[in-house]
Amino acid sequence: MRISVVMATWQGRRYLPGQLASLLGQTRPPEEMVVVDDASDDDTVEILEEFAERAPFKVRVLTNDVRLGSTASFQRAIEEARGDLVALCDQDDLWMPQKLSRLDAAFRDHPDATFAFTDAHLIDGSDAMGHRTMWQVRRFTPRLQEQVRRDPFGQLAHRFLATGCTMAFRADLRDLAIPFPVHITGDLDPMIHDRWLSLVLSAVGPVIVLDEPLVAYRLHAEQQIGLANVAAELPPVVRHSRKLLFSREETRAARDYQLRHLEEVHRRVARTGAGGELALRHVEGAIAHLRFRRDQPASRRSRLPLVLREAMLGRYHHYSRGFSSVAVDLLGS
Repeated sequence: MRISVVMATWQGRRYLPGQLASLLGQTRPPEEMVVVDDASDDDTVEILEEFAERAPFKVRVLTNDVRLGSTASFQRAIEEARGDLVALCDQDDLWMPQKLSRLDAAFRDHPDATFAFTDAHLIDGSDAMGHRTMWQVRRFTPRLQEQVRRDPFGQLAHRFLATGCTMAFRADLRDLAIPFPVHITGDLDPMIHDRWLSLVLSAVGPVIVLDEPLVAYRLHAEQQIGLANVAAELPPVVRHSRKLLFSREETRAARDYQLRHLEEVHRRVARTGAGGELALRHVEGAIAHLRFRRDQPASRRSRLPLVLREAMLGRYHHYSRGFSSVAVDLLGS
């Protein structure tokens, strides 16, 4: 399979050379690389153009006239990619030498898979490696990994687990994923490209979960998202219990946000036919469950039989976080 690496850059001079060097060190190099620079005013483009001249694979460097943000830049790069697999790459990380060879082999072993994602080492601005991996910090346990393998959409519909720089997806699903749905965000934070890709692609087929750190994910003060807030992450039971403090309006707004994206997934699946009727029914089940959670009565006493019935049907475990979500809905505002 032909592999396209896609990258979005902005003001990348500090860490970009290291990432480009790690691409040159791949035991299985890509067929092409597509980079979209988001109107940098440092020497990022010059670094990329010099790299393009010496890389043993084709490198296309595109530039935005004005800054559009990382999501729009990644979209443009994905649209331009010509490979069978598209691997996302951040400008400030490092790739392990075997990353592309392992992804290539995984898709050959699982030709029906929609996308793959991996674990990552954590490094700082000086390339020093931490003692825990990204999945360990996020508490993405072997048990949860297996749940994602068995039921990817049921798990990924309500969890952000697949980080973009660890992901690769089948290019023939591009029309399902692109354009990114930035128009339906509303007042909340926009859904970033990797979260959307994991949501829409998991709806239509199996997902490869590679329990191997194939990226060195850099934590530094200038990065856009990062894991800095995860380093001191609270245990799941504590984090979920904080939702009990949300007002009814806040809870409804958050579920409306999720619903808009699930409904967009349904529109895309229906339009493209990806995944067939089974995928449509799966997405419809998630939408119905989330609408149920959004529209519960204000009275806790009135909620009780409704929530217990939904729990007995297994939908809280299939489309939410199980007993913790049941508790939130029974005890919340």
